[in-house]
Amino acid sequence: DWVTQCRKRNLDGLEQMMSGLEKLNLKYIPSEANFLLIEVGDGQAIFNSLQQLGIITRPMSENLKEFVRISIGTEEENLKALTALKQVIA
Repeated sequence: DWVTQCRKRNLDGLEQMMSGLEKLNLKYIPSEANFLLIEVGDGQAIFNSLQQLGIITRPMSENLKEFVRISIGTEEENLKALTALKQVIA
């Protein structure tokens, strides 16, 4: 039951994040994991800006330098991440 609940929460979070990213016109790599790779342009700069807002992401290697990796969180955490992304992308 616990694993089923965790998977459902993650799926709900993925759907929330993907919907929010689409509203921000940000491309992402579809996922069934607990994170998304989001195309943001200068991944390192966006990583730095998000960190200043308290959002911890992962910048990617040279091959994917235009992406950041964002883990799926709670509904509130996802909303906070989307709001911060909107702010730093603008």
